[in-house]
Amino acid sequence: ENEAELSDEQKALIERTEWSGRQVDWLLQWFVKLVGSLKIEIGITLTVGGRVISGNLISHQAYFDKLAEDVSAPFAKIASEETAETMKKLILAYKPGAPEAGEPAAQYLHLKDCQLFDSGVRPAGTGALWRGKISAVDGFTLGRPAQS
Repeated sequence: ENEAELSDEQKALIERTEWSGRQVDWLLQWFVKLVGSLKIEIGITLTVGGRVISGNLISHQAYFDKLAEDVSAPFAKIASEETAETMKKLILAYKPGAPEAGEPAAQYLHLKDCQLFDSGVRPAGTGALWRGKISAVDGFTLGRPAQS
């Protein structure tokens, strides 16, 4: 498309993508957006600072729902259901809405059923939620390591 034919909004989007995403893998940002818009999960394995992290890529919304559930659950046992519900509401207050057109690309990604692998390729931790900066990811592959 000829640049003169682009609308101001399209030009601004291109500029945002070119500049704000320079330290960020645009393809990984696209997968994060896809997962959020379709409300699906995708198995993914990341390398971050020499560590291998694997899990199911989930939307920001699904992450905050699960985080609120996990954090509030113990409060029902040690305090009361009302306290647990209050904790859940506090966390859900930070839950982002659905991405809107023209919004900058995602800066964070979220995994569930996360595994952190040590140098012996054994999972060092399993089943956790994980939140990380897309800009910190050195590389990724779709899919998860086979369990032996």
